[in-house]
Amino acid sequence: MPSPTLTHLTDPTSALLAPTAAVLAESFNPAEDPISGIVYAGIPDLEGFTALRFRQRLYDAVERLQVVVAEADGAPGAVMIVNPPGTMDDEPGPTPYSAELEAQTPPEVVAARNELGDALHKFEANAFGNDTYYLSFICTAPSARRRGLAGALIRSLVAQAEAAGAFVTLTTQSDENVKYYSSFGFRVIDRMDIVSRGLPMPFIAMTNRPAA
Repeated sequence: MPSPTLTHLTDPTSALLAPTAAVLAESFNPAEDPISGIVYAGIPDLEGFTALRFRQRLYDAVERLQVVVAEADGAPGAVMIVNPPGTMDDEPGPTPYSAELEAQTPPEVVAARNELGDALHKFEANAFGNDTYYLSFICTAPSARRRGLAGALIRSLVAQAEAAGAFVTLTTQSDENVKYYSSFGFRVIDRMDIVSRGLPMPFIAMTNRPAA
């Protein structure tokens, strides 16, 4: 199987932004993603809200962080968003979608999102520190799965971190994902249940830093 084309997105006005945001929104559909399903429950047009949320998230990430797309059939098939070293404590900036997203977000959703975000940030800061390449998001469009796209993205990030003398960290939620990331040299270093809206959600911290 030929290696997929990897493209770093650095321009928030790129024509690739819309289809890449669509990959994120489809992959983290609240009907299938447990975190989104809990935190954003009760929003009337959840599909439209999710699409807007990821347009906003991607625009901000392209401006501040690192976004890499793996192409499938000439279109974005998989995407990863990475916090480079020193950026874990940075606050998101305003985007052209911020005002609309804020207007569509009910107070109870804001509270649930902030509760989860604060707890997850503390968990990750304790597990990882601020000197790693943190794999914030990685996903593959359903139509492009089983082609090795996510694996190509992970390997490229590991190589980048190695060249910089650093390591890669991530959080995941299932033992199935733990097994997948372990195949790339990652190991579990911490686990925690974070409660949002009264429901516990498991988070598993992993790194490719060798054990001491």
